[in-house]
Amino acid sequence: MVSRGRFCERPKRGCSLREGPTTLIANGIGTRRIGEVAPVQTGFAFKSGWFVKSGVRLLRNTNIHQGFLDWDDTVFIDRDLLSRFRDFLLNDRDIVLTLDRPIVANGLKVARIVADDLPGFINQRVARFKLDSDQLDAAYFYAFLRSPQFIDAIRGHDQSLGVPHISPAQVERVELPLPSVFTQRRIAAELNDSLASVDAARAAAEARLAAAEALPAAYLRQVFDASEASGWPRLAIETLGDPSRGDTVQTGPFGAQLPSSEFKSEGVPVLNIGNVKNGVLNLERLDHVTAEKAEDLDRYRLREGDMLFTRSGSVGRSAVVDAGCAGWLMSYHLLRVAFDRRRVEPGFISAAVRGDAAVLSQVRHAAGRGATRDGINAPILAALKVPVPSLDVQRRVLADLSRRLEASESVAARCREEIGAVEALPAAVLRAAFNGDS
Repeated sequence: MVSRGRFCERPKRGCSLREGPTTLIANGIGTRRIGEVAPVQTGFAFKSGWFVKSGVRLLRNTNIHQGFLDWDDTVFIDRDLLSRFRDFLLNDRDIVLTLDRPIVANGLKVARIVADDLPGFINQRVARFKLDSDQLDAAYFYAFLRSPQFIDAIRGHDQSLGVPHISPAQVERVELPLPSVFTQRRIAAELNDSLASVDAARAAAEARLAAAEALPAAYLRQVFDASEASGWPRLAIETLGDPSRGDTVQTGPFGAQLPSSEFKSEGVPVLNIGNVKNGVLNLERLDHVTAEKAEDLDRYRLREGDMLFTRSGSVGRSAVVDAGCAGWLMSYHLLRVAFDRRRVEPGFISAAVRGDAAVLSQVRHAAGRGATRDGINAPILAALKVPVPSLDVQRRVLADLSRRLEASESVAARCREEIGAVEALPAAVLRAAFNGDS
């Protein structure tokens, strides 16, 4: 369950996304320390032995995200303790901040409480602000907490406990620009309009991205659900191997052969489960081993045209090794299929593994029946029956499919760029507001 508090109570007035706030804090405005107008109260150290299956929710750091609360991972305190810990009960419109790992890539883990969050207790290492409403508007203060100025002020957080964290005293020492409450409310309303426009732009871009990311699966279904595909023969993968390579399907080196302690920052790359996406290899993050270690693992070197298959975790992802990755190694979490290129176009079989309904059914059945953590092993993948039309048909189908998949990925990439640009706007709007820039 996710709850999202509105940024400001005033109705939106149609402020343009491009314009941003029209009236900002004037240069030279006075400041006060946060602790003088919004002292911090931290939660109580509720004992895990008090947790029950239902009762009053306990707000923990894990529930606080950037602008919203997520109650999916929730623990409860017995209602009989309500009166004993009344001082730690949440109130509607409270502003809460996590004190452990408060800064993440998308901003600050701070949120506002809404009625659906109640009743709830505040756990230790969660901060609640006790605002002086005669001096400070809540919506204005909430905007400031989300601004780059506040985030920069607390960025040098202590790590003495092994976890990046901040103290209430650090928060209370931060200087807060403090115009009149009337001006604060006007600024908060204008910021609300601008950020609402950003939210709308983000939602539209995310919808376009979702539509673009759904296209590959639709294209694959069109190919393998077509009437032409119903006449293609189906053969076990083990019958399609290159006889010169030994086993058609091979598992990567076991942990004792390639422990994580062998990984280096450079050397011979090792492809892992995270590198195999839906039809492509993602090479943004790679493990490496020394040339000497790679020689020891020579039998696990990959060749152009090998198909990689994820055997655990997100079982069933596949991709084909291209010339640039030839000679690299694979990890234990991957299976390698060495095809006879005179009979098989590897990209076609990889597509079938991802999009043919009968193949997907076999994979789901095999992955779900194992009692061990590994979903698919080499014998199971070898026995998998896949469609195998003539080589000419495979190449024709794959060429057409590749063109459509590349076009859909191009659209998705543009949507991701648009989302990235939109996600940078809130910080820019808030920085401008609290800098007094126009």
